Amino acid sequence: PERAIDGNTGTIWHSEWTPANDPFPHIFTIDLHKSMLLKDIRISPRQDMSSGKTTSGQIFAGDSLSDMRHVIDFTGDTSKAATVVDLNYTKARYVQIYSLKATSENTAISEISVSTFDRALAGAYSLYDHAVDLLRKAVVGENIGDFTAEDKNAFQKEVDSFKSELQKDEIAV
Repeated sequence: PERAIDGNTGTIWHSEWTPANDPFPHIFTIDLHKSMLLKDIRISPRQDMSSGKTTSGQIFAGDSLSDMRHVIDFTGDTSKAATVVDLNYTKARYVQIYSLKATSENTAISEISVSTFDRALAGAYSLYDHAVDLLRKAVVGENIGDFTAEDKNAFQKEVDSFKSELQKDEIAV
């Protein structure tokens, strides 16, 4: 399965074909390791041959493998282009691609990517933007509502620390 999520369209995952083809459906399961809102899934077919391209499929999703629910049916693109399936912000940890029919008796996938929307990350971006805006507007002085230079510097240090934590999670700020 790792060959379908390695970032290389030259490698493939395919259903069992030796000593005999597995019967349909062929199922590929992805564990996102935490529940997220799923925007879409991009399924790239095998690039070096026309065999194994999913022509009819279904997407299932859930927070556990014992609680998967049908999300959508899809028709696969039989060219070399990826099939993009809208998951309409379904909340799930696991995603399963069911290949119900393909251009041959097996299924071959070169690459899969899932676009997600993580509410916690959106909240973190919003908080960071708000903190930067507050810092930009902060006035150092002795009037009511003004901040001491020490307080503004301490807040700047906290904002910088927050930015550093976001960057550790490979989030562009």
